[in-house]
Amino acid sequence: MLKYALITGLGGFIGSALRYSMQRLSTLIFPISFPYGTFIVNLIGALLIGILFAISEQTTILGPQWRIFAITGVLGGFTTFSSFTLDTMNLLRESQYLYAFTYVSLTVFLGIAITIVGYLMMKNLL
Repeated sequence: MLKYALITGLGGFIGSALRYSMQRLSTLIFPISFPYGTFIVNLIGALLIGILFAISEQTTILGPQWRIFAITGVLGGFTTFSSFTLDTMNLLRESQYLYAFTYVSLTVFLGIAITIVGYLMMKNLL
């Protein structure tokens, strides 16, 4: 059990560091109120989780330890619902209602679509 907690924690550290870097970079590229960093991270994470899930379902390449490391750890640290909700709340507090609605809608619908794309893409390749 401790072994899996450490594997998850290491993956989470990597994912969180990647998320922070992506969010910092996005504020330099897109200096407006829309939370592009969290949005991009969540979409990349949705694609990657679809890909990794297909790999783990169709092959033995991604064993239990690697699955925990990659999906629970790295992607769990990389994507974040709490940042998504905070970004949405801040848009609402700033009366940026159109941005808030757009952000929530696109994140949810594109996130699901991209997860399916990642899954189908990898499933067809394997």
